[in-house]
Amino acid sequence: MNLREIKELSKLMDEKQVVELEIEEAGVFRTKIKKVSEERRPALAPTSAKPREITCEEEEQEEKEEFTTITSPLVGTFFRASALPNPPYVEVGDNISKGQMLCNIVAMKTQNEVKSEVEGEVVEVLAENGHPVEYGQDLFLVRPFMNKN
Repeated sequence: MNLREIKELSKLMDEKQVVELEIEEAGVFRTKIKKVSEERRPALAPTSAKPREITCEEEEQEEKEEFTTITSPLVGTFFRASALPNPPYVEVGDNISKGQMLCNIVAMKTQNEVKSEVEGEVVEVLAENGHPVEYGQDLFLVRPFMNKN
C-alpha cells in the first residue's frame, strides 16, 4: 500500500464518516487506521422528554412461550445426518416425538445417537454441522407440545 492509497482511504473515511478501518492484503500486509476527532463525536442534546417504552407483541409472545433445549451428552463432533449425502434427521419446523433421532455426536470414531426426550417442534438448530460441541452445549431449541388432558 503506497502513500497515495492511504491518502485516498483517509479522504474516503472523512467523506463516509468512518472512524476505524482495518485492511488485510493476501495475509501479507495488515494495517489498522483509526481516526479520533472531537468534531465527529455526536453531541448529546439535553431533552426534557421522558423515554418511552416500546414493546413488540411478537417479543412478548416469545417471552411467554416456554422452550426446551436439547443438549449434547458428550464432547465430540456434531452431525445432523448419518452421512453427507443424506438429509438431516430433523429440520427447523419439524415435529419431533420422544425417542426420535435428532443427530449424531462422533467421539473417538464412535457415532453416538442423540434422541429427543420431549415431543414438540424444532424451533432452532443451535450447533453447526461438522463442528465440535462440548458436554452440555445446547444443540436444539424445541417448543414442547402442550399436554391435552
